[in-house]
Amino acid sequence: MPEALRLVAFVCATWIATDVGYSSFRPEFGVSLIWPLSGVALLWAATGDRRTWPLDAVLLGAVSSAALVVAGSTSGQAAMGALQVVLQATLYQSVMVRWAPRLWGSGGTRPLRRTADLCVFLVAVTVASAVASGVRTAGLGLVPTSDLQDAALVLARNLSWMLAVGAVVLQLGPRLAPAGPRPALHPEARPPTTADRAWRGSLVELVALALVTAAVYAAVFTRQQPLPLTFLLTVPSLWAAMRLDPLRAAVHAAASGTFAIVMTLSGSGVFASMVDPRLGAALAQALLAVLVLKTLVISCVMSERDAAIRRAQVSEAASLGRAALLGAVLQNMNEGIVVAREDGEVLVRNAAGDAMLRSSVMLSTGPDRAAAEEARLFHPDGTVLDEAELPFRRALAGEEVLREDLVLRFGSSPEGRVIEVSASPVPETEDSPRAAVVNFRDVTTVREHEGDLAAFAGVVAHDLNNPLTVVSGWADSLADFFSLGDVSAEDGQAMTARIQGAAAHMRRFIDDLLGYTVARDRPLTPEDLDLSAVAEEVARLRRDGPTHPEIEIEPGIQVRADVVLVRQLLDNLVGNAVKYVAPQTRPRVTLACRPAGDMVELRLSDNGIGIPESMRQRVFETFVRVQTDGYGGTGLGLDICRRVVVRHGGEIRVEEGADGIGSTFVFTLPRAGSPLPGLAPVERQQVGVSPDPSA
Repeated sequence: MPEALRLVAFVCATWIATDVGYSSFRPEFGVSLIWPLSGVALLWAATGDRRTWPLDAVLLGAVSSAALVVAGSTSGQAAMGALQVVLQATLYQSVMVRWAPRLWGSGGTRPLRRTADLCVFLVAVTVASAVASGVRTAGLGLVPTSDLQDAALVLARNLSWMLAVGAVVLQLGPRLAPAGPRPALHPEARPPTTADRAWRGSLVELVALALVTAAVYAAVFTRQQPLPLTFLLTVPSLWAAMRLDPLRAAVHAAASGTFAIVMTLSGSGVFASMVDPRLGAALAQALLAVLVLKTLVISCVMSERDAAIRRAQVSEAASLGRAALLGAVLQNMNEGIVVAREDGEVLVRNAAGDAMLRSSVMLSTGPDRAAAEEARLFHPDGTVLDEAELPFRRALAGEEVLREDLVLRFGSSPEGRVIEVSASPVPETEDSPRAAVVNFRDVTTVREHEGDLAAFAGVVAHDLNNPLTVVSGWADSLADFFSLGDVSAEDGQAMTARIQGAAAHMRRFIDDLLGYTVARDRPLTPEDLDLSAVAEEVARLRRDGPTHPEIEIEPGIQVRADVVLVRQLLDNLVGNAVKYVAPQTRPRVTLACRPAGDMVELRLSDNGIGIPESMRQRVFETFVRVQTDGYGGTGLGLDICRRVVVRHGGEIRVEEGADGIGSTFVFTLPRAGSPLPGLAPVERQQVGVSPDPSA
């Protein structure tokens, strides 16, 4: 609400509360038994801030003292009453702002629903009430000094009314706060929802509660000779705290306690019939405090219980979702997964593992585990595994088994199937004995293909190395001839050195290619290397080509990569840059870099014919070629480049060259000294390679 309207409203509320409190004064009690001014002062401070509190305190003291004077108090009594209420509000707000800043009225937005906040609230009202009561007892020259009995009565009154009004205000305040953006809160600190505000019982139960409350309080407070039924006063409040929401429960407790005080003022009930009126008044105030405090404690505990139940339900739903997802993943895996205990009891398995489990051959080789087909496990050399050599048993012993090949033979497959097996121990707990997880997959076809590939690689190596040997031999003979002929030895040896260098590069490239083809699924072997030196080695052979390209390489480029794959990457990119140029154009190629966090961004630019914008994404796909007449190629070169870069955790793209001429290939690789990023899924695919560097 606007600040002026707020001040006017509180000035009026303070005047009314002061008048009501003064009218409840009885000489036999020595104090006013109804004192809502404490609650109004609390609410006044809670709705303000550091900017408004000085003015709030001045107005609170001025209005309350003026109202007391008008009601008939002396100037000293009015000043003392104003001093007490200002002290109470100031001390209460100081404690709350410091120790419960997330609570409504202290800078936050959440209601009083947590036991931790309740403890701070109790400390705040107790300290504020005690100090105010101490000032009243001292008198300070404004009123006569009080005895200890009067001081106890003032303390009980101030404390009970701050509790009663504060309990309602701190539940109601967040609901009346203006709507608007609020800071993110902890889940337990969220404002109450509609579900929170509804009572837990039915309307019939609410009516029954009202009737029981009326009956109990009538029995205790409306008889001239009250029955000894005071203990029953706590039953309705307990019912309300257990079944109503915190706000309605607090209102019920405050109303019940206020009714008891009003009846005591009228001379009815158990407290009014006591010999010492001041003791009866103190007990009536104590009843109000006890009812409100008990309601607050139970309501906070119930709210925290409900919040814990909601969190548990959310966690349970999330756990069930994760379990369902994990189960779906396990059931759809091609690899068999088995988790079993030491005694052979299977705890977890997926569909791919069922076939193996039918014979239990992965868990035991004993005769009691034999399958109908008498499946048995063998080493690749044909020797039978004994019990201790089983991956499952080795994992139980604490050993980590990684990707070992075993041969599974059974009746319908006497030649056997090659099974790749891994096994790991499962951490042991008090409630679970030792267990191990075994995963396996049938790699028979893969191993057959690897054998075929190895045979092919041997043939290729033999057929290509023979002509290279001849070339190297003739190059040596030419070197000797030129050293004896008319051509100077320096010129002849320079020419033959280039032939020998080309032959050596071809031999090394073929060896690397064969090694990569055979071990295409092997893990990367990254190392810190000078990329500039590798690129210079590739460029040296290109510069002597028929077009004599200009190739400039930025020195000192340091990366962490697999040298075999990086050489292949650069050979393809530089080869394409030299090859795809317009007729009568001398190729120009530059390689530069710049840092990009843990990566290095490299830019290879050329002055070639360029790549149309519509093809710049597809050109990295397998067998995709730009339609250019007169230029050959297989469409594999850039796909190989993409796979090499992705395997190193990088990215590659092509852009238009500077001034619209040629192309610029931009790719990233890990910088030297940095860990290699996680392997991409493409690493597990077969990466095509071409022996033609210009592909």
